[in-house]
Amino acid sequence: LKEVIDKGIENFKIYSVHRLTPPAVEALIKQGTVFDGLIDPGHVSTIIGVKGWEYITKEYGIPQVVAGFEPVDFLMGVFMLLRMIRKGEAKIENQYTRVVRYEGNVEAQRTIETLFDVVDSKWRALGVIPKSGLELKNEYKEYEIRTFYKVNPPELPDLEKGCICGAVLRGLALPTQCPLFGKKCTPRNPIGPCMVSYEGTCQIFYKYGALFQ
Repeated sequence: LKEVIDKGIENFKIYSVHRLTPPAVEALIKQGTVFDGLIDPGHVSTIIGVKGWEYITKEYGIPQVVAGFEPVDFLMGVFMLLRMIRKGEAKIENQYTRVVRYEGNVEAQRTIETLFDVVDSKWRALGVIPKSGLELKNEYKEYEIRTFYKVNPPELPDLEKGCICGAVLRGLALPTQCPLFGKKCTPRNPIGPCMVSYEGTCQIFYKYGALFQ
């Protein structure tokens, strides 16, 4: 977008649905979700850095590990987290040092701050979370497709009746406890957000559920 603006390109629009992960995690904590520890996603941390997660440990005393997505990365992240929990330590460690720096990608952070405002945003199954989304600043609204075409998407039900994705995301229920799981809701016909993505809890349980028995 910055390049588009710099070059004066006019036939380029975006539909911004960017979300900020740390505020969502904090919202779950404030709602009463109990975390023994957190494994923070490597791709997000590449931008916000270890620094972007620090306040959660400082304010809530929850140990965290920034980890990559390769099997060895993730297993090492689990090991590091369990080690902290066993020792009773509340700190944040970086397993993904080959990619993630403490301060993150400062240039990317500056670009985001230049182009976007932080706003309250709605998350499927979790409701509206304060300061958890990014919206183009007023001076760049001409590049927002909803403004350009005056699009007002209709309000739809957050979740279909029977879907318990919110409870799954909060760690209060297993996917197999959902009446839709594996029946009406499958990876080929996802009903809730937990089944849509290959990273979603329900899709993982659907594919590898036998391993959890």
